[in-house]
Order: sequence, then structure tokens, then C-alpha cells
Amino acid sequence: AMGFQHRHCPASADHFPGNRIVLRENAMPYEPTYEELAQRVRELERELERHKQVGDEYRETEAILQAAMDHSPAGIAIADAPDGTLRYVNDAGLLIGGKSKEDLVDGVGIAQYVASWELLNLDGTPVEADDIPLARAIRHGETGDRQYVVRRKGGHDRIIWAHAAPIFNDAGRVTSGIVVFPDITEQKRAEEALRASEEKYRAITETAKDSIFCKDRDRRYTFVNRAMEKLLGPAAGLLGRTPEEMFDAESAATIREIDQIVLGGDAADAIRSLKIGGEERTFHTVQVPLRDASNAVVGIAGIVRDISELMNAEREKNIL
Repeated sequence: AMGFQHRHCPASADHFPGNRIVLRENAMPYEPTYEELAQRVRELERELERHKQVGDEYRETEAILQAAMDHSPAGIAIADAPDGTLRYVNDAGLLIGGKSKEDLVDGVGIAQYVASWELLNLDGTPVEADDIPLARAIRHGETGDRQYVVRRKGGHDRIIWAHAAPIFNDAGRVTSGIVVFPDITEQKRAEEALRASEEKYRAITETAKDSIFCKDRDRRYTFVNRAMEKLLGPAAGLLGRTPEEMFDAESAATIREIDQIVLGGDAADAIRSLKIGGEERTFHTVQVPLRDASNAVVGIAGIVRDISELMNAEREKNIL
């Protein structure tokens, strides 16, 4: 280190109890050499360069995070503790809210979240401010998520899925909170449409007089309606089984031949005779391939109608 150091000079200092040293007038100052000064300057330059590099990396990281938040398709908001005053909402968030920054952000804290953003529970009931994930992140240090309706003018309400987390300082104290809230309106509508379609499909299949079934690629039954159960027995004894496990060898071979056509990608429309409970009966069967999103065949769907009485009537008519 630079400074004055005591050189070995017997007449220059006195030693006293307690290891104290008193310098006399003839003590000589330490003067660093040029090489020592140059070395120290180089060390300082390297230290400054390291600090500059860290600062540049920090600014680059900050710019990347800011760009990610600004251009995220999901809404993002940041609020300060302890009152939850919003200090940032990205453009996607403002678009979801359907209002200006002045209405949604400026001066808006936990106490104003519900009114400013017009939040409702999915069932239309009012939201309690302390139940909002961002509020709980700031007040209680919790991470959580919840779905809400954002009421907008003209009936253009949006449904969001808010995911919030607290932000802590080095001392472990909550200094702010962040919430990411994607707009899931279209997803919810698709789910509702699918649910309605499934209910309609179930109502049709369960009330149909024709037998309806589905099989996977291994030709195991995955679904049978009530008419199929009436024909072959309870579903518990049918699901997961193949025709070979349920029919005689000749009937199973007939079914297998048609199944293989359908698994090859073609529809099949056939009249076939099968033994059911030891009695030979005639069925009109229509089967089509089930495909996944990539258009690969993943199973079989079929409708079976018992036409035994019709065929018997036709035979009797021909005899007459």
C-alpha cells in the first residue's frame, strides 16, 4: 500500500508499553518506486474495466427484459410495495383493460384495482381486493394465480389468467410485485364450445337406437353407447377388449377384415352376419377412421344397425 512506512533505523523511534510506537523527527518517509506506481495504475485500470463490463452487461440485460415486457402478447404489470401502486403496464395489458394509461395505471393502487380494471369473478360476482394475486404478492409475499373477467364497454369483456409473484430485496423484504395476465377469452370460448359439442354428441349417442362405438388402433373398444350395451352387455365388460375376446372366431374374423380397411384410412359400409348369444343376426355397419391433428389414423368410429328382422322379412317376401 502507498503511504509512509517505518524503516529500520535504531535512532528513529521509541517503543512504549502497549506496543505503541512514537516516530521521531528523523523518521524517513517511504517513497514508492515508478514500477510500483505503474503496477498500481494498471490494477486500477483493470478494476475500472471490470466495473464497466458489469455495468454494460447489466444495462444489456435490463434492455432485453424491458423489450420482452413491452412486446409480450400477455399483459404485464409491476406495482410497488406497500400500497401496490402500479408503475408499469405494457401495451398488451392496456389493450386488455380497454382504457387509457391514465385510467388504468396513474395513481392506481391495491384499493383501486377492482374499480379501475372493473374486475369480476368468472361467475360475475364482485372481486375482493385482497384476493387479487398481485395484491397478495405485495402484501403477503405469496405467488398465486386466478382467472377474472375484465368488464369492458359494449359487452366486449375479456377473460384473463393472472399469475403474480413478489419481488424481494437482498434483505428479504417485498419491494414490489409483478403480474402476467394473458387474455384467455378465445381459449375459454373454445372450451365452452367443445363442452357444448360433447354434451350434444353424448345426448345423441346415448339416445340413438343404433349401436355406436369407438376403437383405438389396437382395435380395443374405447366407447360404446347404451344401444351397444343392450346388444352386447354392460360397458364395463366391453371397454378395453378386442372383438377376438368377445365373438366367436368366424365373427371376429369378419370384424377384423372391416377394421383393417378402416385403419388403412378408408371408410367401410358393409352388411355382415355375426353370432350374438349363439344366434346369428345380420347388421349394417358403417365405420370411418378417427384421425389426430396430423391426420394420422388413431382409431375407428362405427354405427351398427340390426337389420335381422328386415332381412328375414325380405326372404319371406321372396319365398311368397
